[in-house]
Formats: sequence, structure tokens, C-alpha cells
Amino acid sequence: MRVALLFLAFLILLSFPQIVNGLSNPRFVSIPSTGVPSQISAGGGENVAIVFSNRPVLGIYNDAASRYVEVALDGVPSKVLTTQDRIFLQLETPPQILIYDTSGRELGRIELDSKPSDMDVDGRLFVSMPKARTLAVYDIESSQLVEAYNLPLADGLNTLTASGGYVWALDESLQRIHVLRGSEVRTVELGGVVVGVDSEGERLWAVTVERKIISMVGWERPSTVVELPSGTAVDPQIVAANGKLYYASPNRRVLGVVENGQLSEKMLPEVIPSTPSIGSDKKLWFIDSSSQSLAWVSDSKPPQISEASLKTGEGVVEVLATVKDPEGDIGADGVLAVATIYRGVYVSGNETVAMAGGPDGRYSAVYHPPSGATKVLMSVVAVDSVGNRAEVFVGEVDLSRPQTTVITTVSPTSSVPETGAVLPLVLELLLVIPLLMVIAYLALRRSAKKRKKS
Repeated sequence: MRVALLFLAFLILLSFPQIVNGLSNPRFVSIPSTGVPSQISAGGGENVAIVFSNRPVLGIYNDAASRYVEVALDGVPSKVLTTQDRIFLQLETPPQILIYDTSGRELGRIELDSKPSDMDVDGRLFVSMPKARTLAVYDIESSQLVEAYNLPLADGLNTLTASGGYVWALDESLQRIHVLRGSEVRTVELGGVVVGVDSEGERLWAVTVERKIISMVGWERPSTVVELPSGTAVDPQIVAANGKLYYASPNRRVLGVVENGQLSEKMLPEVIPSTPSIGSDKKLWFIDSSSQSLAWVSDSKPPQISEASLKTGEGVVEVLATVKDPEGDIGADGVLAVATIYRGVYVSGNETVAMAGGPDGRYSAVYHPPSGATKVLMSVVAVDSVGNRAEVFVGEVDLSRPQTTVITTVSPTSSVPETGAVLPLVLELLLVIPLLMVIAYLALRRSAKKRKKS
């Protein structure tokens, strides 16, 4: 019984996903629009395209210039899709595909015979029209119909994806998928009811109502990569990029990442994320449904402080540190020596000194404690351009005794996010309660045995 309870507690601890250290804290972008954003697409370089559920316009936010413009449309789009130089918009009424040239600022159109359900681009434009049982293929330059396939297709967004020379179109049963390559078409069983698909290269990703993430290459047999935590409702717009799968769960307020069969999550307690889309700069954009604003997190690895040391003598403190910068985005003042100053037993303030570094990742700074200080606590902090933070405590310097001291600290990086990257108190309690129950049970068993012996 004791072993079973300990094993159960261990399983409960493992059931919680890890925290994503690679996703930065969210940054918010306020766009000057009265509309309710319904979908975004960030695959067009510096541009993020936005469509609204209540306004017939295309919103374009240029991230580099922090500039926002709108283009008037004939109707309210149901989907937007960006490439490097074009923005594709899907309209159900009247049924058509609009193509906006971002360089020439011209708007073209392809009129359809039936209501479109979904679309994607991979060299050519693919449009699914379930009521007509048609998967249409268009040449983007001429807007002419090239091919058409008669298939039973699912009705809804996020049911069609194309990349790496493959096209995957979800079947009307929602449990099978049609795979096209060249002129060949195959149908593959997925083993579950699918709510959304996306692809990168020759790999398809799908999420099911049973909270399973499924993956397959081309038309090979699919396999379950990971199962999401209980109670997770995934936004059907999933994102396959950089060899990973990204998803948003509005009800649990998390952004999730699946990489190499491992699941990690970034908790956003004050945000309701939806419709994620990733740009070429690894910014994962999404809509915060609680504030109706645009937001993004960066998928980047945080700095790592592998070693830090300090030397004292003659009224100065020299701080040395070795900092690894995996993404190469630590600025000139990104590594700081932080001093907590004591006068007697009381803290009188904090001071920071920028540390100078070289290409080998070694940083140094000389700190001059203020007059009257009796003690300083020294730390090293490294922050990259998207807010990922690493901090290590180096040591304490007693200034009341003039002597030369050398203190060296070798420590793994401690990533310290500003908000949202630690488990909320409720989840921490959920982790602790099973262990407390086990401890209480063992204590009761021990006291009961003692009473029996006596």
C-alpha cells in the first residue's frame, strides 16, 4: 500500500507539463481599430495580417515600423493567409478568394462557384469547397484553375494544409484525411476525430477531440506524439514550424509547444490566447480574446550563466561572468552586475553596472561601493532582446573588513521570467497535497503499529 501511494504521487507530479523557458513573456500591440479580431496570419515577413468578425476590412500591422493600415473589402473574410509578398483572403459571401499584393498594393480576386471552406498555399493555391465536393487548385500568377479533385471534404477552417509537395484535406468524416502528391490521391485513417491540421515540409500535424497530437509523414501511417493534459481545449488553428507544433488553449490560458515528442507549456494567467500564427523571426503571434488585442511571444532560448566570480580589494569589487547567448540577441547592456547595498543591518538600495563582454562570452565589470556601505550582495543578470532573463547570485562582500577576497560561484542558469512563467499557486498546491497525504498516511500507519505493540 505504501509503495502504491508513493508511486501514485510520483505519477501525479509527472502528469503536469513542463514550463517553456524558450517562450518569452507576452508583448501586446494595440491596433487602432474598432473591430473584433477573429484571425491573424504572420507568415509574411514583417507584416501581420488581421481580419475581423464585424468589419469588411483587411488590417495589416508592420512590426518593424509599428505601422497599421487597413484595406477595404467587399465582405467579411472567414480566413486570412500571408506569404512573403501576398495576402490571401477567403470570403464566403460572395464566394471568392481575394489576393492582395503587398508591394504593388493591388487587390485581385478569384470568383468561386461554391462557398469555400478552407485554403492554403504551397507554390499554388488550394481551395476546399465541401458542398461541391471539390478541391480546386489555382495558379497564383494567372488566377486560373489548374486542377480539381472530387472528394468528400470536411466543412470548416483548419481542415486543409499544403507543404513539401503534399496536400492534406480532411475527410467529411473528420477521421480520415486525403493526401495528394502529384496526380496520386490516397486516404489515410487518423484514428480519432480531428479538429485542426497544419503541416511543415512533408510532415502533417493534427489535434483530436480526445486531446491527442497526431503526426504523419506524407501518407505514411500516423502515430500519436503526445496526449495533452486533461481539460485542454485547443484552438483549431495549430501551427507547425521550426520542427515543432505550437498550440493555444483558451480555457487553460496556455501556449503549448510539442518538440521531439515532449510537451511544454507557457502559462498566461491574464491572457486568453487564440488563433496562433508564427512569423519568420520566431515570434508566435496570437489574439488575446480578453482584451481583443494583438500579442506575441518569442520562441527563443534564454541566456545561460555558466560561471560567475568576484574579487575585492582596495575598496572596489571586480565581477566576472561567463554568459552563453544561444540566440545571439543580448544587447550591449544586456549583462549587468547588480549590487544590493547594506548600511548596518538595513538595505539602503540597489545599484547596477553594465558588464563589458567579448566574443568568447566572458564579461567583467568593476563596481565601486558607496561610502558608508558595510556590505554588498552581488549578482549577475543577463537579459536578451525579448525579455528572457537569467540570474545567479555570486556572493557577499563584507566592506567593514579591508581584505582581498575571491569568491567563485559555478551554477546552472536560473531563468527568471517577469510574469506567467511559473506555476500558479493553485497548481503548486495540487503538487504538494498528494505528497502531504502520503506523509500523513505513513505517519498514521507508524503510530498505529506502535499502539498495537504497546
